[in-house]
Amino acid sequence: LQLLGSTTAYPGRAAEDYDQPQGRFSGLAGLANYNHSARHWNWWLRWEEFGRDFRTDSGFIPRVDYRTGRAGVHRNWWGTDDTWHSRIGLGGDFDMTEDQDGNLLEQAAEFWFEVHGPLQSQLESGGGLRERNYNGESFDQAFGKVYGEFSPNAWLQAWLRIEFGDQLDYANTRNGDLLQVRPNLTCRLGQHFTLQLNHTFERLDVTDHRLLMPGRLPEGRLFTANLTELRGVWQFNTRSFVRAIIQYADIDRTPELYYDIVDQETRDLFGQFLYSFKLTPQTVFFLGYSENQHAWDDPFSGTDSIGLTRSDWTIFVKIGYAWLL
Repeated sequence: LQLLGSTTAYPGRAAEDYDQPQGRFSGLAGLANYNHSARHWNWWLRWEEFGRDFRTDSGFIPRVDYRTGRAGVHRNWWGTDDTWHSRIGLGGDFDMTEDQDGNLLEQAAEFWFEVHGPLQSQLESGGGLRERNYNGESFDQAFGKVYGEFSPNAWLQAWLRIEFGDQLDYANTRNGDLLQVRPNLTCRLGQHFTLQLNHTFERLDVTDHRLLMPGRLPEGRLFTANLTELRGVWQFNTRSFVRAIIQYADIDRTPELYYDIVDQETRDLFGQFLYSFKLTPQTVFFLGYSENQHAWDDPFSGTDSIGLTRSDWTIFVKIGYAWLL
């Protein structure tokens, strides 16, 4: 069980620019989660609710004004010394989300099948159906996914996730056809150093024939996005480590398929260096530096108007302490 509360007061200009309440306002949020895990059966129930006036601008909650419930079940069949697999699983869940006024935002049913085998390998396949309501329109969608991973030895692990199916084009309120491919490679070089390389490829083709009418946008490739991240961690001991992250993003769009004016291509480079030291099991110290660089094209000439240029940098210090009751 978790209960959260916030009290927020935006500067007048920020409240006006982002259509936020004026003055001081408060909101509540909470969740209740139940999980049951046994050898052959797992099931779960989850409920969460975020009031429309709840805010965590410096946190990791990007959405408010909704309530959602989820229920699911999973069955395991375990292998023996005579079988090639170690476990086979079959499961599914159902979830429904609505806003604080009771209007349906989304409901979905999903099922999956998984097999665990030698070399710490796993293969999972699944999919489902959902209904999404957005900006006054309802969309029926089908989606699927395939996931595989294996670890041939103690220092190498690789996995690949592929997702496909219907996805909303939120910028223009219509259905699209999504393909997302995410490979990952993790190398543990000795007992102290870990290097991780992952890439995300995503493309969205807008395919909603209902919107092919006068004044509506045509079909086509809305965007292609590539995001690459290299992450390295050196664990000095149980108390301290350093971490470095480099992220590069390249997004190519078709401006003619957007209602708003967008850049044909944007490129972003992000870097972060973090040092962490654990004073006690309950007290942790962080010191870090991060930097963002940005580039975009000239929508009139089709060439880069500005190359990668540092847009901002940050030095931060954080101390966390936990009280045991």
